[in-house]
Amino acid sequence: MTSLTGLGPAAAKKLEELGVSCVEELIKENPGELAPLIKGVSEERLSKWCDEGKEMLK
Repeated sequence: MTSLTGLGPAAAKKLEELGVSCVEELIKENPGELAPLIKGVSEERLSKWCDEGKEMLK
């Protein structure tokens, strides 16, 4: 999942702790609900990761 632009190991670890361990799971999440749970990650950044993940899976 760290192949997403700007997604580093710390954010990836936090996502995994929240039950999001792959791109397929990430794109199903609501960025507005998930962003407040990850320090230093904005809703906008999560939205970009979701969009990028959708493109990767095409």
